[in-house]
Amino acid sequence: MLDIPYESSAGSYIDFARVLRRLSSAPAADLEALFRRMVFNLLIDNSDDQLKNHGMLHMGKAGYRLSPAFDVVPQLSNRGYQMLSIDGKTQESSLALALEVAGHFDLTADQAREIIRAMAEVVYGPWWEKAAVPEGTRLRLESCLKRQREVVGGGGVLIEPPVGARCSSVEGTV
Repeated sequence: MLDIPYESSAGSYIDFARVLRRLSSAPAADLEALFRRMVFNLLIDNSDDQLKNHGMLHMGKAGYRLSPAFDVVPQLSNRGYQMLSIDGKTQESSLALALEVAGHFDLTADQAREIIRAMAEVVYGPWWEKAAVPEGTRLRLESCLKRQREVVGGGGVLIEPPVGARCSSVEGTV
């Protein structure tokens, strides 16, 4: 669809958004879902989000739809680098950049800001208290997510922590 080699870091979320707008039978829903996926990848340090990790499903007469997310894995490296560029110009992991390009996903700045805030509240919230995550894994993820919050610019006004949110790391609350 984008004529990009399988083993390539070429392309961008904006490029894929253009394809969705052209081919999706539900472009508004798929564009928002792609934006959410991009933000989630930024928040969790999934820097290996290559174009080959995104796809579309043929739904018969209904046309094409964005496929469910797959191969979503925190890299635990906090390099501030995305394999799949947000804008096609830089590989930077940045929530500010995601907000800047929100129009390409047919979102207003306010809609994008709310998506970022709500997703960050979940990702950086105490989800592990309800999940059966082994202590060692939880500590590694917690440490990574704390660093990642700073890497992507999440310490600023885009994603304020919810009142009462806490991180049970050595350094205390978030």
